[in-house]
Amino acid sequence: MKKLLITILTALSATTILAQDNMSVPVSSDTARRVAPLEADIRAEHMLFKGEQINGTLEYFSQKLERKGFSFLIPEPSGATFYGKFAGYQDCYVLVETNNNIVYRVSVAFPRRHVWDDVSADFEYLKEMLIKKYGTPADSLIDFRTHEPRDNYSKLMKVKNNLCDYYIKFEMPRGTITLSIGSMEPSPVRRYNPCVVLAYEDKLNAQKEVTKAYDDL
Repeated sequence: MKKLLITILTALSATTILAQDNMSVPVSSDTARRVAPLEADIRAEHMLFKGEQINGTLEYFSQKLERKGFSFLIPEPSGATFYGKFAGYQDCYVLVETNNNIVYRVSVAFPRRHVWDDVSADFEYLKEMLIKKYGTPADSLIDFRTHEPRDNYSKLMKVKNNLCDYYIKFEMPRGTITLSIGSMEPSPVRRYNPCVVLAYEDKLNAQKEVTKAYDDL
């Protein structure tokens, strides 16, 4: 009986030590930064923008943006444009797009630039931050289509004339995040000046948009 008791106590002690060792395994701050947003996205049913799910009616989602400091600017054919500060940048436009009045994509246009070096610097800065947060992009492309621009001014003209594909894309459990160089301004003041655009697209509601287009055919 004594031998049996000693054996049980020894087994319990070993189990306790093993559990304590497992609990004490450190997690690097870099790993924690990358895991946290992914876990938050998995818990949510829809893609997140500034902590809010990209879902609901335009009116409902607009109220959320206004509570976060964005100002309503103008209505769009399928959504609305807001104005405010994002990721440390002032004077950003935020385009909210809907399908049957349900939000499925939110795009941020950073301040427009008149020099290629400036818009390229914005892209590289934001690209570095996104990679630190979300890891390696799932896709990327730099293509000036017809021919390689002679100089930076030619690159600027390619963007203005929509003759350039310049982006990186992150695939998330609930949608995609795409960083690109393009042009996006509210309808009444569109001058197609180059800027960096960051788009958050919800997978579920975007699929509804595709289904609607398919049904129209």
